[in-house]
Amino acid sequence: LNVSLNGPLDQKTGVYDWCCSTTVTVNYPKTFCAIVIDGTLYNDLNRNGVRDSLEDPITDWPVTLTDARGSSRSTRTDASGRFSFENVEPGTYRIASPIPGGSRATAPENGVYTVTVGGGTTRPYDFGFVKALP
Repeated sequence: LNVSLNGPLDQKTGVYDWCCSTTVTVNYPKTFCAIVIDGTLYNDLNRNGVRDSLEDPITDWPVTLTDARGSSRSTRTDASGRFSFENVEPGTYRIASPIPGGSRATAPENGVYTVTVGGGTTRPYDFGFVKALP
């Protein structure tokens, strides 16, 4: 950052009474805004991998967020089937939910998302499960 300071202008000569210039270095911490990773668990009745209006939420079900170092934190879905992880720092994460007994995953098909967070917003990470056909 270059800064130039000029004193009052002498009206007779058109020259500043004094002036100086210098370079100022500004150091600031480069930080990212922590973000929220969220989504919904639902019973994918029509097996299309998209939550439709008549598909019920899966409530009180665990979801785990694991970082690249293997550190994890868990939460459970609420009455609407929603989960949320707040204050997620930049990095690569794995979002997983155990597949309910007798079911299979429809979204994502393997039941796990790998997410790279670099700041800004993220999309919802929805999990669809359906009872397996005999």
